[in-house]
Amino acid sequence: MKFALVSFGNEENYGLLFVGTELHKHGEIRFFDAEMTDPVNDIAKYKPDYVCFSPMTIFYSKAKRIESLLKQKFDFISIYGGHHATHCGESLGDITVVGSVHNMDFGQLGIQMTGPTRPENLKSPARAEYFRDIPRFRNRYRKFILSVTGCFWSCTYCASSSQVTRKLYGRTTSHLQHRDIDDIISEAKFIKDCTEEIEWVDDDVFIGDHEWLKVFYQRWIDEIGLPMYVSTTSVNALKASPDLLGLMRKAVNVVGLGVQAIHPESLKLLGRGWDSEAKIKEAYDYLTAFGFKINLQCIIGLPVPDPVGDALDTIEGMKRIGAGSIASCYPLQIYPNTTLEQYINNNAYTLNKECTGDTNSGLPAIDFGPLINNRIRNICKLATMVVKYNISNQWLESLMDIDLGVSSKPMSLVRYYECIKDRLPDKADKIFNDIMEGMNFRY
Repeated sequence: MKFALVSFGNEENYGLLFVGTELHKHGEIRFFDAEMTDPVNDIAKYKPDYVCFSPMTIFYSKAKRIESLLKQKFDFISIYGGHHATHCGESLGDITVVGSVHNMDFGQLGIQMTGPTRPENLKSPARAEYFRDIPRFRNRYRKFILSVTGCFWSCTYCASSSQVTRKLYGRTTSHLQHRDIDDIISEAKFIKDCTEEIEWVDDDVFIGDHEWLKVFYQRWIDEIGLPMYVSTTSVNALKASPDLLGLMRKAVNVVGLGVQAIHPESLKLLGRGWDSEAKIKEAYDYLTAFGFKINLQCIIGLPVPDPVGDALDTIEGMKRIGAGSIASCYPLQIYPNTTLEQYINNNAYTLNKECTGDTNSGLPAIDFGPLINNRIRNICKLATMVVKYNISNQWLESLMDIDLGVSSKPMSLVRYYECIKDRLPDKADKIFNDIMEGMNFRY
């Protein structure tokens, strides 16, 4: 059997790489780049038996377009899997895998409820074949590594709150078990010489076994040595011991700390009523005391009575927590079957037709009308500068109603550069110039 695996986006399609490893057991695999090229003719020439898609929600319509064009050229079976397919829980192609690829039946059309991916199934991603077929990814400055499947939290905006996901995983949304350390180290050794940084894509680095983390980080320091970017929440950061943080600091440059919102009502709406500005500030001070840089992250454009006021208060709160740190401000996106999607529908909010699901645009998923939509967009674009350089919100408010026009792209480029510089200061200029040649920049 021959399998075509279609890769979307500028970053590694990390889950698709593990799919490739599994499919390679059953036949020949080849990856196709749907970001920098139109792969339809190349896939048709390859004539695979199966064409496999694992798109994020933002790329789903593009995947369907490619599938439709290919169906006009030759016969094949389309397979959809990954986060979007799993959390939608409905038929997307000839075969839709809701869960893990490891238990699927290639001869059974329709929806296959295969159960969650288990850590022992994630032995090694098919990066050799990925780099062979899409060489630009080999030289991408950062690569992804995952150690824990699933997520402990159930944020209402996230796919982990999907009713399909809850049914799939049972009462918990995750096994919260780590992969084998030897497998992760082996994976890292393969990419060690062709990357500058590892983005640790566990939803919260401190979920799971802290003794496992100590053993892992010591091996990472001894055998790999690449800097890491990790993410966490205030609650779990405060549970980390000084010994663990001291060890991690030798491997981790930057910690992404989810603020998301400042108002208690907004946090509760996002399924994060357990958090607060006071806890986030305490966690920020605790982490920075060990020398970690912090990337503060928030979500604005919420379905609240005053979305602009809520956004401004969140930016002001992030400055109270950690002015001078890099900040990432994202417009709220609405994903299928999430608790927040149900809330939006129940409260008769209208979705923004101009929003494609790309957070880089700054466009909110909810249509608040032209004036507020533009203000949310401008706050997203300006937030990094306002927090990092501790600029008064008066300046931010004075710029809320401008029409960015052609300035939108250069502003996003500066923000992207600032993030790279914060994480890899000595290499930022070269990395930024190199990656601009190998990606479609979204703004």
